[in-house]
Amino acid sequence: NPWALRRISQASGLAPTFDPCGANGSGVTLIVIDSGVNPAHAEFAGRIRRLENFYTGAGADGGRDTNGHGTHVAGCAAGATTGPAPGAGIVSLAVTGPNGQYASSALAAALNWVLIPGNVQLPAVINISLSGEQRGASATVLEEAIASVMLNGIPVVVAAGNESWPSSWMYPASSAFALTVGATDVDDHPAVFSNHGPEVGLWAPGTGILAADWQDAPTGLKLSRGTSMASPVVAGVAARRASIVRSVPCAETTSTRAARRAKRASSSREKRATPTVSASAGSTSASESAKSSTS
Repeated sequence: NPWALRRISQASGLAPTFDPCGANGSGVTLIVIDSGVNPAHAEFAGRIRRLENFYTGAGADGGRDTNGHGTHVAGCAAGATTGPAPGAGIVSLAVTGPNGQYASSALAAALNWVLIPGNVQLPAVINISLSGEQRGASATVLEEAIASVMLNGIPVVVAAGNESWPSSWMYPASSAFALTVGATDVDDHPAVFSNHGPEVGLWAPGTGILAADWQDAPTGLKLSRGTSMASPVVAGVAARRASIVRSVPCAETTSTRAARRAKRASSSREKRATPTVSASAGSTSASESAKSSTS
């Protein structure tokens, strides 16, 4: 019962145990755009759908993790014992190498790959626990890629960054088409390292987060901190929610749900807040990013 899972199990404080709310993310694809994933780890057994590499530098290993960041991030979202969505299928798109650095062109290529018919089984959720100071043309290209993915029905969850400054200074944290996540501690305080500001849509657990250790497969776990950990917690909750929605009968997915949405829309405008992620309440929070690298 990692504390992050206990925290998202109720609206405030730590629940005694993790409450999955009747769903585990099965039938949903979690796309981790990061340093790769170690497929030998038992936390992901039988659920790795694709390993693809977009990193063009030295040390690339066909989408397998060469840094450790991506494996831990995947575990935060969909680890069998550490993630909110332990039933989700995992697609690993490696864009960073052993040093954690990435090129905006690699990130854009990975996002474009997602849109190629047949590459990803829907519904899907993307997590990007990366951060950089892209400006100008590179930021424009990435913004168009993220927008295209989101407008095709795939939510993009990103880390706010770990510099203790405004998220508006970083990308993709400042993207208008992504859900940006800041990190909190066990007492629901914003983590001292977390970026902040109006771009942060949710806050989630991001300190002392237990998940898969790439160097200690098949069973090793380790603690890490950062908005890179908070972001996949939210992505995992989103995947779990998607697994519930996809199983709703047709009648519910049409008139009934549409009516409920319309009713909630008017009240939600009056209740704009940034809640801590709660599985039962449908909110989320927390992780670590990158400076044109993993963070």
